[in-house]
Amino acid sequence: MYQTVVIKYAPKAKDMAAQVEKAANEMEAMGYRLTAVLPDCGYKLGRWHGVHWYEKRLCAPCDPGAFPKAAPDMDWSALCLDGVPDGWEVAL
Repeated sequence: MYQTVVIKYAPKAKDMAAQVEKAANEMEAMGYRLTAVLPDCGYKLGRWHGVHWYEKRLCAPCDPGAFPKAAPDMDWSALCLDGVPDGWEVAL
């Protein structure tokens, strides 16, 4: 799950840094963690802006299971081809 946080522009860098730090602390208190920082990635109102990306896992990662088979090694016998137009070549 992701959440957007908008920091109100402050002309003084010290005020702006304090707002960013406060928002970061609030996000971490809610269980989010910083996963990416994209410095100077957007240009708006005559200046460059950066983005801090936070995420919150809703559950633990699970085992993805067995590695998928390559297409030539799969069993295609149950594949339904009823909707394939006449004249189309289907290579299995």
